[in-house]
Amino acid sequence: MTLRNGMGNVPMMYVPSHRSYADFILMSYICFHYDIEIPAIAAGMDFHGMKGMGTILRNTGAFFMRRSYNDDNIYWDTFKEYVHQIVVKGELGIEFFIEGTRSRSGKSLYPKFGLFSMILKAFFNGEVPDILFVPINITYERVMEERLFAFELLGVPKPKESTSAFFKSLSLIKEKYGNVYVNFGTPISAYQFFNDKIDRTVHCSKPLYMQTSTESERKATSLLAESIVRHQQKLCVITTFNLVAIIILEYFIYKNAMLTVGKLVKEVTWLKEIIERFGAVTNFTDDPKKVLDALQVHCNLIKLCDDGEIKLARSAETMEIDRTKLKGHQLQNEIMARSVTAITIQLYVNPCLHYFINSSLITTILRRHSEDGGILKDVLFAEYSFLRAVFKKEFVLFQAYEQLEFGASMDMLKSVEVITGDNCIRLCSNEKLQQLLCNLLQPFFITYYTVCSILRGLDVNECTELQIYSVTQGQIEKLLYANVTIHPYTLSLDTISICLQSLNDLKAIKKVKRNTSTIYVAQTETLSWVIKKLDDYVIYLI
Repeated sequence: MTLRNGMGNVPMMYVPSHRSYADFILMSYICFHYDIEIPAIAAGMDFHGMKGMGTILRNTGAFFMRRSYNDDNIYWDTFKEYVHQIVVKGELGIEFFIEGTRSRSGKSLYPKFGLFSMILKAFFNGEVPDILFVPINITYERVMEERLFAFELLGVPKPKESTSAFFKSLSLIKEKYGNVYVNFGTPISAYQFFNDKIDRTVHCSKPLYMQTSTESERKATSLLAESIVRHQQKLCVITTFNLVAIIILEYFIYKNAMLTVGKLVKEVTWLKEIIERFGAVTNFTDDPKKVLDALQVHCNLIKLCDDGEIKLARSAETMEIDRTKLKGHQLQNEIMARSVTAITIQLYVNPCLHYFINSSLITTILRRHSEDGGILKDVLFAEYSFLRAVFKKEFVLFQAYEQLEFGASMDMLKSVEVITGDNCIRLCSNEKLQQLLCNLLQPFFITYYTVCSILRGLDVNECTELQIYSVTQGQIEKLLYANVTIHPYTLSLDTISICLQSLNDLKAIKKVKRNTSTIYVAQTETLSWVIKKLDDYVIYLI
């Protein structure tokens, strides 16, 4: 009803999270079902090239955009004007994904500003009185592309979209996928959000074709994008299997212990109470049948034995992969088989990290200083601020909320007896939750530390992204062969890629475009400082 009331008065933008190709189909179906005008959908050029499908999508309101424009200024200007006309004169709303692409990891991605900035230009220039942005979260109990994502994270190239592949994949819908939860947030008014942040009168003295965004508008655009992503995260539903995934990996990777259905139900019930205290909304109702239903939906990953013991399914698909085409290291069959299932399960752990990340960082810092008898609050905040800077793109952490989230996390950790103290902070009695919070971060610390060490230790001063992928995965494969207690998710190319972005932001490396390749040059002094800081934590996490 709120959406209908706002429609027709100002442009309406629908901004869903992006976890599956099914997202835009679900959005169109929901709009049709509730008699809401189906929006124009910003789709990638991949779909345009699909025989027949491109025409169907175009006829239902989709418009297509390239992933990159390079130096094609004519295309860039034409596309900007096309979007501008839809916003100013179009009768339809626009549906676009602020993350830019599907998240292969199940976590939110850092917002992209290209299309978003184009849409806002009409508001900044005073051509429309307001624009409403509707944050939407789409949560799947089981994502159709889960296996594909796991292989992509290991380095298997993404299959090219085609109409024939689409029809072949229809057999997948015969499997069980559980429920889908689609939550619409309260529309965010650009006028109200920007009211005290920008001055639109500066655009009155020039014709429209000469207008450019001001520095204050660019900063405010970033803040609005951050706000939309935060709203998407808060609208997330934590499913029973999200909780099951955390417990299963805790037992099979970190505890190396047997797990039965009875024990799993007790652990999930405990974890549900914890994550709800941390602010999450779950669909688990303390009914053991919900756990059994979740295991049935994910029977391709988890096997339930007749005696009630739970075991991980071993992937048989790895033998079909051409390892010469892998983006990174040519992983061995054994490592691939061990990794695929664990990585796929991790995809269902990742949506929970939004609720735990700040508390996990604080707890990890305190575990590092446990032998010191505690740590001063100011020192704790300084370490926390450093780790947030390192992992800001990994977990989509925004500096504007740093102080607020630190205070809230400290209060929460005290309430669950993980920490104690006012000025000198130390760990308290809840060791079980302490260990869980630290384990959630282990794969990310190890991957980041490995990447940094490799960049510093290379004989040459520079290397390509693909070289870093290969050497990092090769190093981690050796650790897995040695049965070091680490998560196979440490092999994720997604984590390695985001690590490189973060190191570039920290000026620990320098990113250089050379022909068609991306080159990274180590900034030795800063990189060594980052390694020294991370080294202290990795020792306590393995």
